[in-house]
Amino acid sequence: MKTNILFRRNPFFIDGKLKSLLALVIFFMFITATLKSENPAENSIAGASDYVPVGKHPYLFYTSDRIKRLQYSIKQDTLVQREWKNLIDRVDKSLTQEGNSGSIDDLGLVYIMTRDKKYAAKIKQILFASCKRENWESIGLLSRTPPWNAGLNLSKTCYSVGVGYDCIYDYLTPEERKTIVEGLVRLGILPTMNDWVLGGKRIHSFDSMGHN
Repeated sequence: MKTNILFRRNPFFIDGKLKSLLALVIFFMFITATLKSENPAENSIAGASDYVPVGKHPYLFYTSDRIKRLQYSIKQDTLVQREWKNLIDRVDKSLTQEGNSGSIDDLGLVYIMTRDKKYAAKIKQILFASCKRENWESIGLLSRTPPWNAGLNLSKTCYSVGVGYDCIYDYLTPEERKTIVEGLVRLGILPTMNDWVLGGKRIHSFDSMGHN
């Protein structure tokens, strides 16, 4: 996988294999957080500003300490400055593209660094489109007998939805958060639990896949 200097020099780059391992952790972190009682008045967005105030989120990867380290690196390191500009350019181009394409990692980082709502809006668009799909797994695995509902495609989508949700949590209304979390449960958590964990529908063991 090709990575750029911005992520190699900073603690944000997550290897593709690690994304799959982190997916289940993200599932349960968000379910726990969402089930806590919320005050809609505290969590709704006030005013018509183009920027969102800093809140308690994100806390999965883009923590305040890591953001400060990256901001410092951008100021001090000309190579990181160049890569940051390249990232901004790439993300800005994705805003004008039709459909729901765009890297949640890139969009999330730029949003957290700038707090500009236009990036949050794009992330929300992608998340809502994901939650409207019928499933998150590939046709190839779903065509097997029995169908494999929870493979690597599903885990990658769970990762993206989890990270995106964490990044724009303060931008979303309580009802929008509920919609995304319900989609994550329906399309990500339940298929995974049914295929791999719960006895009633489980079809896998730990050696189901040859590379495990």
